[in-house]
Amino acid sequence: MAQKNINKETEGARPKGTLQRIINFRPMFVGAVLLCLAILCSVLVLFDIRFLILACIIYAAVVVLCIVAKQFRRLIALSIIYFLGFAVTLISISFYSDSSLGDTEYVITGRVNEISESYGGSAIMLGDVRLIDEHSGTKKLSGSTRFMAYGGLDVKLGDKVVFSGKVSYVEMSAFRLLKRSAGFDYSNDIRYTAGVSGASVTVVDGSMHLDEIIKNATKERLLQTMGATTGGIAYAILFGDRSVVDDNIYQSFKESGTVHLLAVSGMHVVIVIGIIYFFLSLFKMNKWVRFGIMAAVILGYCYMCGFIPSVVRSGIMALVLMIAPLLGRKNDALSSIGIACILILLFKPLYLFDVGFQLSFMAVLGIIFCSMLLKHLSIKNKFLKSVMDISIITIFTSFVTLPIITGYFGVFPLYTIIANIAIIPIFTLAHIFLCVFCLIAVPLEFMSFLLVVPQALFEVIFWLNSLLVSLPLALIKTVGFGLLGSIIFFMLAFMTSRFVMLKAKIKALCCCALTAFCVIMVVINNIPAYAKTPTLEFHNQATAGFAMLVASGGEYYIVDPDVRSLREVGYNLKDVKVSRLNGIIFSSNNNFEPNRMTDFVQKFGNPTIFVDSDNAALNNLVLSGFKVQVIDNTNQRFGNIEYRNFKLNSTVLALELKTSGSTIVVVNKNLSSSQTNTLISVLSFDIDYLYFLGLGANAPPIGAENILSDIDKKKVCVI
Repeated sequence: MAQKNINKETEGARPKGTLQRIINFRPMFVGAVLLCLAILCSVLVLFDIRFLILACIIYAAVVVLCIVAKQFRRLIALSIIYFLGFAVTLISISFYSDSSLGDTEYVITGRVNEISESYGGSAIMLGDVRLIDEHSGTKKLSGSTRFMAYGGLDVKLGDKVVFSGKVSYVEMSAFRLLKRSAGFDYSNDIRYTAGVSGASVTVVDGSMHLDEIIKNATKERLLQTMGATTGGIAYAILFGDRSVVDDNIYQSFKESGTVHLLAVSGMHVVIVIGIIYFFLSLFKMNKWVRFGIMAAVILGYCYMCGFIPSVVRSGIMALVLMIAPLLGRKNDALSSIGIACILILLFKPLYLFDVGFQLSFMAVLGIIFCSMLLKHLSIKNKFLKSVMDISIITIFTSFVTLPIITGYFGVFPLYTIIANIAIIPIFTLAHIFLCVFCLIAVPLEFMSFLLVVPQALFEVIFWLNSLLVSLPLALIKTVGFGLLGSIIFFMLAFMTSRFVMLKAKIKALCCCALTAFCVIMVVINNIPAYAKTPTLEFHNQATAGFAMLVASGGEYYIVDPDVRSLREVGYNLKDVKVSRLNGIIFSSNNNFEPNRMTDFVQKFGNPTIFVDSDNAALNNLVLSGFKVQVIDNTNQRFGNIEYRNFKLNSTVLALELKTSGSTIVVVNKNLSSSQTNTLISVLSFDIDYLYFLGLGANAPPIGAENILSDIDKKKVCVI
């Protein structure tokens, strides 16, 4: 009888056949996995057409398994889902190509849909963008356009902006997607970019949509009553908008492993649904009427949050779980998450590359995997049982999302379990009060004093967070699991669940083998690729985010990073297994903004910044507290490298770097013929690598062939 009860939930979708002896088959979940694989293969084919072979192998495996299990109807359904995945992905990819723009300067108009402050100005998302050209007329752009107003811009939601400038489309690149640097652009339908000085923009007053009016009124009330710090957190918790969250508070949540609380997810949706269900239970009504009201609330909340993946996933799962009993069907969480995944990815396939989407689904899978363990906990004390439930859920979700967290962020919060156990109960209470009191205080200003209650609870959470992140080893840096290590890890997680029904001994043996393989792959992946020998790694700035990585005797330096794309710099450093830098070297005396580098420098161990003595950024670097080394025309040594500049008056002609085994020369791209000849006259030809910065497909400077003649062409790089 006990065994019958244990399997009660899982037997509903159980087909008969050989396959059932191994896996508790869920067609919707398998369909979701196949859809993800189809989308991934579609993107990989952009990188290399040979990945079509992988796509064929995956489909062949599905066909064989379904034939062996005699599941012919399901084979048809799974085939439709698989090929639909390819179709919708290729259609989505086609949107990210617009060769008609050219190098033309347009009069650009657009509606302000989102505003956030960025380094050097205001980052604005524009919708309904139109390009006006006197020759070709008016062209309407699809999707969203990211507009950078340098120097800032006084604008509000709903306003119309008019300015003159050039527009670039966001390039669809398998490299950018798989390097995790542009998932945000693609998942948020950002297809174009533009940027001009804020002073040259004309702003026309406009009207806000209903959701913008509600969110703006809520934000103003929260910031006015609770203050900028606490009010910003409260607003992020309600709508998932972190644009007004204090950077230090956000970093504190990130380091404690509780940053998921600031992104609207399943827990937030459950709290909202729970509040509505409580009020509806006070009235007698038909179950279908109650379901209709709940469905309307869920849809409305998804609309208010901008249909972000985690909210949509939670909403769909909630609707499926609520409607199943009404239709006389058994609830099945794994099938529900499969349906949610299929519906979301069929409409927005590039959501697959959004970190929020990945974390949301993997966290729910962790909860599903541990659900049976929670059911068998026989603890009578409700408080102790709640603590144990939170502990087990936190452990499983942290376990399942570990490859994603370490892969994207390069860190692992050591005290995440303790933080979640301590904070989640307080957060849940604060969120309930926040939702209920906002419904009263936003329309009725004189009731704003009610918000003091959630404000006090949030202050307690801030204090706990700051206490935990101040402990030693709060954040462990890591490169991550790597692709193969992550695949093995997820196989291990699935193997430990109740959905794999092998005999206990066989299952334990498989888990041990997978664990061993996973540990080996993680260890191998975290060994620095350039730990032993001096190495020079060139990267194209257009795709990789930085120009050059130099390694010398275990020390790492990057040369001429693009300070506007430091996120991509960080991603690519992690990809070559570098988590700490010794120096950042700027070879020319071109000015740049030091404040753009603060987070990046802290993340990579506060490396020393090397700048030319005539660089205009030198004083700002010193005043900002960076460690600075000045480069001049004398030979200097730092760690395992020697460096100097070749200069003519105040113009830097080239930078010379000597590592423990190589001599590298970085040549300024803007040299005249006479300047090049001057450089040749002072340059030693004992060069291992010659690097021309910022030339792209253009030829090296005039006269540079005299330098090239004495150097192996394989050691020359034009970027």
